[in-house]
Amino acid sequence: MQTQEADFIARFLNVPVSEILGHAGFARDLDGFEAPVVLAAIIDETGRVQRLREPRPLPQRVLDKARSSLGESGRLVIAAQIRAESGPLAVWDDAVILFSATTRVEPDAIGELAVVRLLDGEQMFCRIDRARKTGEATLRLPEGGLRDVLLDTAAPLLALVP
Repeated sequence: MQTQEADFIARFLNVPVSEILGHAGFARDLDGFEAPVVLAAIIDETGRVQRLREPRPLPQRVLDKARSSLGESGRLVIAAQIRAESGPLAVWDDAVILFSATTRVEPDAIGELAVVRLLDGEQMFCRIDRARKTGEATLRLPEGGLRDVLLDTAAPLLALVP
C-alpha cells in the first residue's frame, strides 16, 4: 500500500493513518495474496455507513462479478455491505457496493447513488440530487426524503454486487 492510499482510506473512515497501516499487511484473499479490495464498512437500512473495526478481504467471487466496473485504473476501491432486513434497502440486503476512495466531492457523484461524508463526519449511502461548489447539497435518502447538508466528500457507486 502506498502512503497516499493509506491517507485516502484513513480520511474516508475518519481514523488515524496508523490504524490503516496496521491493517495493511493482513488483508489476504483465500489464496493468501493481498486483496485488492477490502470490505471496510456496512450500510444499515437507513443508509448510514458504519466502518468495520477489522476490514476484511472480499471473496474472489464478488471481485470477479465486479471486475468490469473496477477497470485497470489503479484507483483505490472500498467495499461496503448492505445489511437491511427492512426498509427500502432491504431488496439489496447482503449486496456489496464498491466505490473509490476520495478526498473531495467527485463531480460524477452528483445525480447518482454515492457514498458521502458530511462535514460533521456522518457517512451515508444515498443519491445526491444537487450540489454546489461550496459543499451545500441536497441528498435523497433511501426512504425517499430530502436532506440539505454540507458535504465533505462524495464518491459515486462503481458497482453493486448482489
